[in-house]
Amino acid sequence: MSLRNAMAKSRNPAMRPRTTHEDLKNLVWTFGDLPAMSDTIRSNESDLLELVDAMFTVQKGLADLQRLVLKSKSPSSSRLPPFNIPAAEMKREEVDRFLRAKDDKKFAEMIKVRTLGPEHSENQLKLRKSIQASRSMNRVLSINL
Repeated sequence: MSLRNAMAKSRNPAMRPRTTHEDLKNLVWTFGDLPAMSDTIRSNESDLLELVDAMFTVQKGLADLQRLVLKSKSPSSSRLPPFNIPAAEMKREEVDRFLRAKDDKKFAEMIKVRTLGPEHSENQLKLRKSIQASRSMNRVLSINL
């Protein structure tokens, strides 16, 4: 096929879709179809804008729902599916546990069991010091580079 034939073929419109809901990926479009393509885009623009607005509304509603769940969550409430709990909320739950442990002896024993033993505390301290030393050495090396 010569270049002229290829150019002429690309200018002729290909088979146009009958509806706007057809799968556009499987259609063959040519330069001759540009007017039809722009009409399709213009006709679907309002639908797309409505979908984008609906998406933002749903996202805002989801954020509000998560905020309400985090605000109403208390140690005695039922466990809901976990969301990304901020550090402040985790600290609040930890404080609630310790306040409960002050009054409830069995709960206090359960919390004590969850703490590290002396050998693990020592290893944790050594690891933290090693990490701090490696970070400071890393800073010195990056400054010298």
